[in-house]
Amino acid sequence: MTVKNDNWPDDPIPCFAVIDRKLGRERADGQAHAEGIIEIDPRLSAKQRHKTLIHELTHLYFPQWSERKVISFTHYLHRNLWADGFRRVQQ
Repeated sequence: MTVKNDNWPDDPIPCFAVIDRKLGRERADGQAHAEGIIEIDPRLSAKQRHKTLIHELTHLYFPQWSERKVISFTHYLHRNLWADGFRRVQQ
């Protein structure tokens, strides 16, 4: 049996690119743009970058969600992924 979840989009996952850019003037850790571009401040710690990337990806994939819902989802996903050892690997 298939259960339809109205909160999950039917569209394919949007493509995105991450750009490092100092965002002090914008007073933001990250920004998501409708074109699929995510800007993240390179001065963030690894843990904050992880959380910010999840947050901005959530904005791209669920643009209809309120900021409060995005924050709640981000906190839940980040906490569990981080606890399981997910980290960025420097190349």
